Parts: sequence; C-alpha cells; structure tokens
Amino acid sequence: MNISIIINVLAKGDKDLTLDMLANLYCLFDSDNSYSSNYTEVINELILYALEESDIELKREAFSTLAAAASKLNIEKVQVARLADNLGKLTDEQLQIAIDLISATHNRDYIPLLSSYRHHTNNTVAFSAGVGLRAVHEKLS
Repeated sequence: MNISIIINVLAKGDKDLTLDMLANLYCLFDSDNSYSSNYTEVINELILYALEESDIELKREAFSTLAAAASKLNIEKVQVARLADNLGKLTDEQLQIAIDLISATHNRDYIPLLSSYRHHTNNTVAFSAGVGLRAVHEKLS
C-alpha cells in the first residue's frame, strides 16, 4: 500500500474517492490481520484525518475504518496522543472507537485516561474503557 497515495486522496477532498478508499481500507483491515506493510503510517494519517474532517459521513467512515484496525491489527506502535487529546470533541460513537484504539496500543501511559471513562454516561463508552483497561493490564502482566 502506498502511503503517499492515501495521504493524497485524503487531502484532495473528493468525497466519492475518499469514501471508496476508506471502504477499501476497512475491508483490508477487517479481513487481513497479517497485513503489515505501512499500516502504522496509514492509521496515523487516518487518525489525523478523522479528527480534522468536518463532513459527517466521511468522519463516520474514517472512524469505522479505525475501528476495524483496532479490532484486527496489532496497533501498538500507532501514535494516539492527538486522538487522546481530542476525546472531548468526539461523539459517543467516535469516543468508543477512540477508546478502543487507545486501548489496543497497550500503552500504560493511557491507564488514567481509560480509567476516567469507566463511569461515562454512555454505557458503551464505559464498557469499552473497562475492557480496554483489562487488556492493557493483561498485556503488561
């Protein structure tokens, strides 16, 4: 996968082309957990895109694609600091995906952040935070 092509598609703003690319990435991430070529860079770029995109449909698809990555790939090297810094700006659905993504990095530095969401008013978000905490603790044990 050519990261420069992906970045170019995301930057151009052509909605149909971007939706097609996001669908392809989703399928790739969802079906092939052995995929490893540049996926960290792709996910890092996708996080930035998802945070900055204003079109609701594109933002939803970007977060959906990130959810597939979090559930199927080893993303421990993905940079999630910017995502963590922007959690307060996300919808509950996006927040749940972001927490899953942050949890999947198994980074002990995010334990306090995950803990703060264990009692979120949205049960799905709270559940994801609890599951994420257990996953981080298990990985560190």
